[in-house]
Amino acid sequence: MKEIRILSATGILGSGFREETLKRAMTLKPDFIGADCGSTDPGPHHLGSGEPQFSDAACKRDLRLMLLAARAAKIPVIVGSAMTAGTDAQLERLAGIAREIAREEKLGFKLATIASEQDRNYLKRRLREGRIKPLANAPQFDEAVIDRSSHIVGMCGAEPYIEALANGAEVVIAGRSSDTSIFAAMPVMRGFNPATVWHAAKILECGAACVVQRKYPDCNFAIVTDDHFIVEPPNPDYRCDPASVASHNLYENSTPYELVEPSGILNTVNARYEAISDRAVKVSGSAFKKAERYTIKLEGAELAGYQSIVLGSVRDPIIL
Repeated sequence: MKEIRILSATGILGSGFREETLKRAMTLKPDFIGADCGSTDPGPHHLGSGEPQFSDAACKRDLRLMLLAARAAKIPVIVGSAMTAGTDAQLERLAGIAREIAREEKLGFKLATIASEQDRNYLKRRLREGRIKPLANAPQFDEAVIDRSSHIVGMCGAEPYIEALANGAEVVIAGRSSDTSIFAAMPVMRGFNPATVWHAAKILECGAACVVQRKYPDCNFAIVTDDHFIVEPPNPDYRCDPASVASHNLYENSTPYELVEPSGILNTVNARYEAISDRAVKVSGSAFKKAERYTIKLEGAELAGYQSIVLGSVRDPIIL
């Protein structure tokens, strides 16, 4: 039975992971190392201003460890949503960090970058052609919105990653990207069942977030076949169970049963979650429906005010 082994380094590049966990995960012989580097969770500031959520130093620490491990094993590194929002400047910022690491560590690799920032005139033309529609429950989209936005990015799917890998890229850094596309690209390229692939990618996209109790950010690992995948955290202090894995389908999603991607929709209504040990879960039974039309989500930000913060605390021991 063919399989592909996937190492998710952390939930978001710069948030960290344990070096010893990465070393342990590398003994499992992953086919590639992936990490998301962005999100809309922190709000529009990072897209509007172009400033990242995490420092260059934090991202460099994580990326250095990933690159050293990957080059030693001769496997690719794939990173998406560069420096939080994936603007062209943020993409070049992270690519520059990768080049710095290469010089400092005397590493050689073929680097591919995938830009996602959109040209305003192109978007206006597409809008006039009726090719841009507002998202559900979103306000009407018009040319004035395009003009007011400081940056507009398009969230790419797996296909640009596949193109980069097919052309020999050993390190791929993308602008704004679907989180799951980072982890789905290589398995899709190798012809694995898209239903299993996209479900595994969803579970892996936030690193160790699908464990029973995540105390700190860390790596995660999955073995994917055509009819199932097995997820087991490489950190021995962490474990997955069926509930922790199934509940991750709802993370950053409006429904636990459907995940919309540019190329189609993952349906997990009939998915089965089976504990095969006290730390590992086997998942099967998902379905994937290919989209009739490929779609790209656009994200933009305009200055509407200034951020403030409200500090709160939680003392409930059950939550903690």
